[in-house]
Amino acid sequence: MLFTKMREEKDDNKYKFIKSDEDNLSSWMKENLYLYYCTLENPDEIEKKLIDQYNPPLNLKDNNNKVNQEYRQN
Repeated sequence: MLFTKMREEKDDNKYKFIKSDEDNLSSWMKENLYLYYCTLENPDEIEKKLIDQYNPPLNLKDNNNKVNQEYRQN
């Protein structure tokens, strides 16, 4: 899967995929990912552990893995 461009949202200074890439990513996720969930009293605690364990590259918040360092430079 190849993404072409990202754009900066002026309202919240976040970078987002252009529409066509967002659509491609959404299609890929629907075909390739499973979603499991549970309710927790303190989800932030487990979220940080999961991020450390699985290192999701698109999850930049709390992702301190060196592999994703270049994504966090902005």
